[in-house]
Amino acid sequence: MVRPLERKKLLTIITARELEKMIIEAARRRGVGGYTVVQASGAGASGIQSGMLDSDSNILIYIILSEARLMSVLEDLEEMIRRGHRLKAIVSDIAILPRKPAGGPLG
Repeated sequence: MVRPLERKKLLTIITARELEKMIIEAARRRGVGGYTVVQASGAGASGIQSGMLDSDSNILIYIILSEARLMSVLEDLEEMIRRGHRLKAIVSDIAILPRKPAGGPLG
């Protein structure tokens, strides 16, 4: 029998590699315990991001979190955008298999 899925939010951030440390530190201050960073290339308003140089390297940051924590992280991201940093924040509703059973071991 499969345990009930847990409702969470997936925050996907597309940004320049140089902002990685700043974004991760902000998320950690808000209580985020884990994240995944992936190299990315593509094109958009900033032109082609080939990933060949640090100056044109993009990353994707994936964070799974509760809605309450999401809102606090989004506040920080919005402030970064207001200061002129280029990033995109995409929020998705997801369901995950919990790491631990809600009421103890499965029988």
